Formats: sequence, structure tokens, C-alpha cells
Amino acid sequence: LRYFLDGDPPEYRTEIDGTPFCKNVFNVLARSGQTFRVGQRVTTEVSPVKPNQTVMPVNVYQSNNPDQMYVDDDCREIGTMIVDMPDTTGGLDRIVDVSLAFGDTELHVTGRDQSSKEKVSVTIDLLKNN
Repeated sequence: LRYFLDGDPPEYRTEIDGTPFCKNVFNVLARSGQTFRVGQRVTTEVSPVKPNQTVMPVNVYQSNNPDQMYVDDDCREIGTMIVDMPDTTGGLDRIVDVSLAFGDTELHVTGRDQSSKEKVSVTIDLLKNN
């Protein structure tokens, strides 16, 4: 989720505690044809949308569309994980680092809550998912 912007499809609009958000946002961390060294890592930050949120679901999608903006029929889910965020004292000002590390035929995905240091990792076999 991210804040809803002008131009976002109305069917992707949702409200949480009166604030408009856009669901189904496709966040690009790596592009098709981009070259990575084995072990190279790409990281992004995500934040909760509710102050009392205690888990952060992280879904990993693949698309061949270089201009992909939303998770839709052009996307395929290749992995998922849940990062625990037990300390809610930061409310919305908490951050989970999501990292992708590239292997020969695998993608290693790690989510880490910056405040608790709680870490979850999954490995996605890219050959099996193609």
C-alpha cells in the first residue's frame, strides 16, 4: 500500500482510518535483463499503515512488463513472507527493510524490523518459478 495519488485506478483505492491508500502497487526492485553479481543486494523500506500493526506481509511478484505499476494479471506471485513487528510504540513511524539478494538461480528475500531487529528470510527458486 501507498497513499492514493491522482491517476491511480479508482478500483485500487481503499481507506484505512479515513486515509486513502492505493492497494496493488507494484514496487520495482529489479528489472528484467538487469545484471546483478551473485550476492548483490537491493533493499527498500516499507512501513505499516496502521499504528497497531504487528505483522508486515511481504509478497514478491514477477512481471515481464517493464512499465508495471500495479499488481494485476501481468504479474505472478513467486514468494511471500511475514515479518513480525511486535513493538508498536513507534506507531506508523516504524520501518521494515526488505532486501533481495541474488544467487545463481535463487532469490534470497529478507525482511527485518528496524526496531526489534526481528528478521525473516525466504529463498525463491527462480528456475522452479519460471
